[in-house]
Parts: sequence; structure tokens; C-alpha cells
Amino acid sequence: MHLDKNFNISDFARAFQRKEDLNRNFSAVVKYALKNKPDVFLISGDIFDKISPTNASRIFLTEKVRQLKEAHISVFMIGGNHDVPKFGASPSLAIDVLDSAGLATVFSRSDCIEKQLLRVDGKAVCVAGRS
Repeated sequence: MHLDKNFNISDFARAFQRKEDLNRNFSAVVKYALKNKPDVFLISGDIFDKISPTNASRIFLTEKVRQLKEAHISVFMIGGNHDVPKFGASPSLAIDVLDSAGLATVFSRSDCIEKQLLRVDGKAVCVAGRS
């Protein structure tokens, strides 16, 4: 998704418009999910375009994930190469707060595959991931 991307465009208005395009696209995907009610919503990394996104981008993502949570859609996510700090023993991801708040399951570790079991229509489903 690369939310909060800094576009290398000299025209500030055009760069802002491109940034808003990313937000509109993610909003459209969330709207589609809310309409169609999937059991699981997977976000496979590069949620943000940098490890320290702006507060506005963090709030935007939190609001969208909260909408999914309130619709009883389980959200799972991993950090991609743009989300995960390159140095440090145990990196903290900007998306970890969503896990702490109970809005999503974030598989933030990069040293092992994390997993969670859930029941979908009476069947056991395993969702697994590694940042």
C-alpha cells in the first residue's frame, strides 16, 4: 500500500494528490471488504512507505482497521521491507500499536513464522506470517 509515500515530484499539489490516491485506494478496498464481509483481511507488508510514518497516516490506517474490526472482520498483517527497521535486535513496527489495541493481529517478528488459529464456519484456519 505504501501509505505516506513521499513522491519525488516537484509540483507539491501533484505529489499531495498522488499521496491521496493511495489513501483512496485503500479506502476502496476497505469499503469492498465491509460490503462483502470476508472472514479474514490480510495485509502483506509495506503498509507504510517508511518506518516512521506521519501521525496523520497512522490515524488513517487505525480508522480503517477499526472499521473492519467493528464489522467482525479479522485483520492480519505483516511488516514489509519498508515497515521494518534495518537495524536493532527487536524492532518495533508502526503497525504494532494495532495489535496492542486489539484491532489487528500483527506478525511483527522477522526471525520466525508466527501463527494464529481461528474458526471459520466451524473449520480451523491457520493464518501465519513473518515480517
